[in-house]
Amino acid sequence: MSAEDTCRLAAELSEEFGDVVTSVAERAIASLEADGLMERAVMWRALLAILGDIAAKRYESAAQRYHSALERQPNNALFLNNLAWALAHTGALHEAAEAGERALALASTTHLRSFANGTLGAVYALRGEGDRALRHLDDADALESGAAVFQATRQYYRGVALESKRQTHDAVRAYEAARSAAPAALFGRKAAARLAALQSSS
Repeated sequence: MSAEDTCRLAAELSEEFGDVVTSVAERAIASLEADGLMERAVMWRALLAILGDIAAKRYESAAQRYHSALERQPNNALFLNNLAWALAHTGALHEAAEAGERALALASTTHLRSFANGTLGAVYALRGEGDRALRHLDDADALESGAAVFQATRQYYRGVALESKRQTHDAVRAYEAARSAAPAALFGRKAAARLAALQSSS
C-alpha cells in the first residue's frame, strides 16, 4: 500500500476507529519523509489534526480545517468528500451536497468515486431526498463494496433514505444488514438502536 493510500485509509476510518488512525497516518508520513517527499509529509501532518477532530466527532472543527486545506488544494476530491461528510454532520446539508457533488465530479479513481457516492447517499438521506440518496448508494456499491464498516455505513443510510420514503419494511432490512455487517462499529450500533426504536413504536 502506498503512503497516499495509507493516508486515505486513515481518513476513511477515523470515525469508526478513533485515535488508532493517528498511528496509521503517522506511518504514512514516515514513508513520505523517507522517500524525500517533504512537502507532502508536511501537508499530511496538518491533516492529522483533522483526523483527530473526526475521531472525536468535532465536525465543525474538521470542516474548518478541510476548508483551510482546500485553499491550498481546491480540486482535491478526497478533501471535498471529507468536507461534505463533516458538513452533513453539523447539519449544513446544502453546503454538504455542494461539496459532495464537486468531490464526485473531480474523483479520478474508482475508489474515490465510490467513496463520494457513498457520502452523497448519506447527505441526501439526511436531507430526506430518499430516491436521490438510494441512487448514490447503489452507485457506490456498484463501484466498490468496500470493507464491512463501509457496508454498515451505507446500509444505515439506506435505511434512513427508505424511512424518508415511508418504506419501513425495507428500512428494517437495511438496518439489519448494517448491524450484521459490522455490529461493533459506529453505524452497526446506530442501526441496532434504530431497529430497537422501530420495534418499540410498532
